[in-house]
Amino acid sequence: MGGITVGLFFFLSGYGLQLSLIKKGSSYLDGFLYKRLSKILFPLFVVTIIYQSILAIDGLCYPEEWIHNFMTGHVPSPSSWFAYTIILFYFCFYIINNYLFFNKLLSGIMLFAFFTMAYYYALSQILNWDAYWYASIIPLPLGSFYAYYEARIKCVINTYQRVTYIALATLLLIMSVYVTIGSYFYPLPGWGQITINLLPLAMPLLLYKEHFVKGALLSCLNCLGKYSYEFYLIHGVVIYVTLKLTTHPLLLTSIVLFVTFFASKILNKLCVKIL
Repeated sequence: MGGITVGLFFFLSGYGLQLSLIKKGSSYLDGFLYKRLSKILFPLFVVTIIYQSILAIDGLCYPEEWIHNFMTGHVPSPSSWFAYTIILFYFCFYIINNYLFFNKLLSGIMLFAFFTMAYYYALSQILNWDAYWYASIIPLPLGSFYAYYEARIKCVINTYQRVTYIALATLLLIMSVYVTIGSYFYPLPGWGQITINLLPLAMPLLLYKEHFVKGALLSCLNCLGKYSYEFYLIHGVVIYVTLKLTTHPLLLTSIVLFVTFFASKILNKLCVKIL
């Protein structure tokens, strides 16, 4: 479930980056790195300090090993791999669109997609880092492509609405059957990758047909979107601490969700106030 959630976040990140560039043009890139990186680095710094302080209390803090650990894909706070990954891709997006393919959106997106595939190959086949570093990354350029072709996609949906939803339902059904078999009965090739990287393709219809998401569900999605980065950063630290208190699955899950949610709100508000 975590991989799917991260995949959706990457899809929406790629979509948001590209859509903002399309609407605002080159002015969107003015101060881009500062605005983006400050929102990533400040929460990352706070969570890392807190986690390393907890490890120091437990006698498990070894700063001299950080560089070596990072070179092997082990970061100084749990789940923070996501922050380092998105920082890398922010730099990539900025360099491509500000220097290499200025005002050439489609060429920029294609190079962005190529960089994503190179990143995937390097980490999975050369460096052999853990799969969470790259398993969910493909939806990032997919979001950019969707933003570029959004008008055409909406036109197709409006023209062939019934066919579109039948095709989507069929795709989700086939995917669900394939994933279920791969999860519980037979090790089908790539079932995890199919789930993580294809489910975000359903997001364009969710974005376009907003009346399917109303009321409390829409509020939950908006809230999750607002605090999702801080939530993802903090939850690993909360799990580490909570496991010292209980290992009961239901109690552990309840405490982690409750504490992580409110800690995420506090960290988000602190970040907004300071930056």
